[in-house]
Amino acid sequence: MAFILRAFILLFFYTFVWNLSCITPLFSSSTDEYSDVQCLKSIKDSLEDPFNHLTWTFEHLTAGSFCNFVGVECWHDQEFKILNLSLSNMALKGKFPQGLEHCKSLQFLDLSGNHLYGTIPLEISQNLPNLISLNLANNSFSGEIPSTLANCSYLNMLELDHNQLTGQIPSATWPAWKDQGV
Repeated sequence: MAFILRAFILLFFYTFVWNLSCITPLFSSSTDEYSDVQCLKSIKDSLEDPFNHLTWTFEHLTAGSFCNFVGVECWHDQEFKILNLSLSNMALKGKFPQGLEHCKSLQFLDLSGNHLYGTIPLEISQNLPNLISLNLANNSFSGEIPSTLANCSYLNMLELDHNQLTGQIPSATWPAWKDQGV
């Protein structure tokens, strides 16, 4: 009887582990990778894509497969963290995409040449603290240029032209910009 009970427990355990691995394949990878997938899902859900440029599908993902998505560039073959998100000139519509704070390693963000509107979030420096380059040009963003951009300490390139933004680039960031014609 004890043998049958042990066999039943082992069978239950193996079945549970197998089901868990099939349902949540990304949990076997890093937390950052799971976070990046959340980021991309949120972006896709928050933007209208009339020409279906974002052909991203999230079913049956394997480790790092999102690195092959259109507009997504990861650090390198063994480091499945998003470095660059380049979604320029895709006719995307909506407000500043939600979920970008989940792209924790993002350094380059290009959303230029779309139909994005509304304000640039005040929490941009908290959500994207590692940004080196931010291109939001040729959209319809409006409101004040967030003073919090001054807190993006790594930011080297900022393009905001051809929007309806008011105000000036925060003075704390000005020395990095003065020779770049921003």
